[in-house]
Amino acid sequence: MLEKYSGNNRTQIEEYLDRILESSPEDLVYGTGAWYEPSRFETGNTFFGPYVHRGDKKGDRVLTYEWTTQEYNFHQQGWYLAGVQAAGKPAFTEPYLDAGTVYMTMALSFRDRKDGTMRGVISVDMILPQLQELIESVNRNSTDVIYMVGKSGKILAYPQAEQFLKNQQAISPAANYKGMLDIPEVAGLSAISQPLIYSTQMEENDWKIVVASPEDVILASYRSTKSLIYICLLAYLLAAALTFGIVYYFTEKVRALEAKSIEAIRHEKNQLAAIVDNVSFGLLRADSNGEVQDGFSKSCAALLGRDPNAIRRASVWDLLGMSARDRENYQAFFQSNFRATFPG
Repeated sequence: MLEKYSGNNRTQIEEYLDRILESSPEDLVYGTGAWYEPSRFETGNTFFGPYVHRGDKKGDRVLTYEWTTQEYNFHQQGWYLAGVQAAGKPAFTEPYLDAGTVYMTMALSFRDRKDGTMRGVISVDMILPQLQELIESVNRNSTDVIYMVGKSGKILAYPQAEQFLKNQQAISPAANYKGMLDIPEVAGLSAISQPLIYSTQMEENDWKIVVASPEDVILASYRSTKSLIYICLLAYLLAAALTFGIVYYFTEKVRALEAKSIEAIRHEKNQLAAIVDNVSFGLLRADSNGEVQDGFSKSCAALLGRDPNAIRRASVWDLLGMSARDRENYQAFFQSNFRATFPG
């Protein structure tokens, strides 16, 4: 909507932002703003950046220009520069703590449709407590410790976070940890003796998911089996025939343990896949008629506010809730992509 609009009516831009915030989940999105390059909205106006955020009461939304000042100079803020440098792709800031709640900002640049030059950056401030709830759920009834680390190397979410923070404050009082976001990644391993580490990095925001498993638990069956095999080898010196039978028996047991270990690894990978699916963006694909195909990500249901069965086979323009005119233009543009011949 911001790219399509080329006028200088402040009220219209404010209504755009209010509609965006109104249509987003209250427990996920706190506020959104449109931050224009100098004089790109109004000639001679250097700082124009309306911001709409949640009010104190449920359903309230508040419009503010509190950051549109020479002192704040939003054009030089890290989140704004990240949005500019991403060149049309979403850029994510490191999570930050404000008034007891963890937030993360997504910044996305938008352009002038006439000449292609950048007009500014739109920001969306997201609320992240649900990330901690997800970590808690995957750690229940597990001997492993699964947690998340941000791009800066500090912990974003950790099982039993309050107790973990208290323990780290007691272990390292000089570090003066104020909250979870102050604790480095290496501290997450302190709760496990001789951990075996598996980690994977998310390309979208450089977050890392770490699975730390206690070595003694993982290798207990292996060590027990190894001891039994040694006993069998000693028995071979006394009775070759008897040893052959015992070795065969324990060989089969080792194979069963190996299969069980492989299944356990698959289970851990499935847990990691579940975490990524819950914090990633909605992804769907549609055919030339605009009908959504099977295989869309779970987050689409929450983002679109629809039941998964209502999304399947529905047209993209129906799901986006467009006006009749916008729907006609979008449908024509969408279907032209299937007919266009792309240069080699």
